[in-house]
Amino acid sequence: MTSQKKRTPTRYGFFEYIPAPAGLGFFTWSESRVGLVQELQQLLGPQRDEESDGLLDELDQLDTASGPDDQFCRAVLTTLERFDTNIDWCGTFAELCSAEDHFCRDIRNLFRWAEERAVVGDAGEAPIVDPGEQERFFDWMEEEEIHR
Repeated sequence: MTSQKKRTPTRYGFFEYIPAPAGLGFFTWSESRVGLVQELQQLLGPQRDEESDGLLDELDQLDTASGPDDQFCRAVLTTLERFDTNIDWCGTFAELCSAEDHFCRDIRNLFRWAEERAVVGDAGEAPIVDPGEQERFFDWMEEEEIHR
């Protein structure tokens, strides 16, 4: 059974893609901002070179204690964009369920197609507000390699 804690709106995550012909990607989730930064450092740490050391240093400098979630996640993405990473998105679960940016709408649509509930048009991209659908959405993101 899925725990309520898994899909809390403030759960932080990022999406990493593998730039291969299939275009696979996956989500990594953490309960806190500090945890998110630690997950990124763990992911990027083994590639130790001068550039990755600079990225790890910049991630250490991020303010994980204050400011709105969207501002924090934008700072993470801005930092990652200056380096050669495969991180395509960073945000909260609540943002992924409701934001109108292209990435979030695309992921919601992919989920609904996977559930065979998507319809032609924008309905598949609509926000996910039903708690049961949110739980299935989170489980799908944890279990699936996502083709984009």
